[in-house]
Amino acid sequence: MNMSDEEPVQSRVQVKQKRKAERKNFGMKKATKYHVEVDTNIFEIALDCLVKKTEIATGDAELCAGCQAVFNHRSKVDESCGSQIWKCEFCNKDNDVMLDEEEKPKTEAVNYLIEAASQAQDKKIAGQDITVIFCLDVSGSMCVSEPVKGKHSIKGDRRQKDYNAFAQFGDGSDQFMNAADKGVTYVSRMQCVQAAVQTQIEQMQNGAKDRKVGVVTFNNEVNVLGDGTKDPQTITGDKLNNFEWLTKNGAEKSSELLSKTVKETGKYL
Repeated sequence: MNMSDEEPVQSRVQVKQKRKAERKNFGMKKATKYHVEVDTNIFEIALDCLVKKTEIATGDAELCAGCQAVFNHRSKVDESCGSQIWKCEFCNKDNDVMLDEEEKPKTEAVNYLIEAASQAQDKKIAGQDITVIFCLDVSGSMCVSEPVKGKHSIKGDRRQKDYNAFAQFGDGSDQFMNAADKGVTYVSRMQCVQAAVQTQIEQMQNGAKDRKVGVVTFNNEVNVLGDGTKDPQTITGDKLNNFEWLTKNGAEKSSELLSKTVKETGKYL
């Protein structure tokens, strides 16, 4: 061994000894090492397999009967007894499998084609033929508002209407109890719900026009608005606790208050 091979090693030793001496002189404690316990319930999934060309398999993945782990390219099959036995790597359960060589995963990531695109489209179309009922709380607590930074115009906002009504009694100047209020909009819980429902209805008008959509509101009484094309029904008193009557009433009123699709009723809701 020549001197040039020893120099890096000697240099590292010297640096280490120097740092040790410095810590001792300044009363510094040795850096604490922390050991993290291995948790098998935490794992990392590389989602780039969704955009990269990966191995594609048809049908369902082979799942462990004990813990639902998936048969993968590291799994081993024992065929010594005339049958195929896969011992799960996670729970050690013996699973009877029937896998041809081409059905066994060969790579880290495998995309399983559970159903064809045509089947998925059929399900999407079938999912449009449903009824959606929005049940909305309209009690006093829904009027509670919170400040949201910026100026926003949200469904149910009556500020401009109120401002115009009060403006006739003022001098036209802006007055605020708190200067910070000039840059915020107070939004109530009810406005948030109204905006969310309106967005859902508009999306269904564009993508699921054959659905029937109704609205029911409640506080100390229940108002069945239906699809908005007929007069609503108000339910109060002892009827609210009569399950049998409510079930019968719902069956009878559904054809009357939910008779049209969202394509026709969206503007009323």
